[in-house]
Amino acid sequence: MSNSESNRRLSVAVVDVTPGREEEFAALSTSFEALIIRKNYGRAEMIRDESQPLRYYAVRHWTDASAAERGHADPEI
Repeated sequence: MSNSESNRRLSVAVVDVTPGREEEFAALSTSFEALIIRKNYGRAEMIRDESQPLRYYAVRHWTDASAAERGHADPEI
């Protein structure tokens, strides 16, 4: 593993979507993913739980610990 790979950080959060708000959630998650990339913090993706269709895992692949800190402190995020 290279030094840059060992500095990467991963965050995972569980998101339960309110029934009837799936389209709003999809739009919001797409905007969030684009924002993480635009600000060079890393990348993000929403993964649907196969057994619970309204549960998602918000996975953030931070470029490094500093990017994770800046992302968590960024009010736009």
